[in-house]
Amino acid sequence: MFYCEIFSGLWCGDVELMNSNKFIIENDINIIVNCTIEYETPSYKDVIKKKLPFSEQLRNKDDFKKLNDSLDRILEYLKDNIEDDKNILLCCYDGLNVSALICSLYLKKFANIEDSVLLASLKSKDERFSLDYNLSLFTI
Repeated sequence: MFYCEIFSGLWCGDVELMNSNKFIIENDINIIVNCTIEYETPSYKDVIKKKLPFSEQLRNKDDFKKLNDSLDRILEYLKDNIEDDKNILLCCYDGLNVSALICSLYLKKFANIEDSVLLASLKSKDERFSLDYNLSLFTI
């Protein structure tokens, strides 16, 4: 089971983590964003479930376009809820790729962190993060 708090209120995790009632309760998770196609998010009392159906490491050719087309809406949703002191768990297959990409795009947009610094910032949280995406392909 993988998890990492990127900054206060925003977590990345794998699919196993979203099934951990203990983690959800201990970290007061209010929103689970499931970034997988085939895994369902369990229901928890007072936890909002969102689904962003992407393939593992965005391997489907439509995934980049789908993410780019909805990126502003996704990032604004995260920002609005973080500002409302909600704790958000972004889950993808391994917790290290798609959820990390979305966190990176969030940091690029709202914290003005440059592309060249983003991977180092993530790796300072956990060395296993991979960010093998050209962030300039995403419209922010």
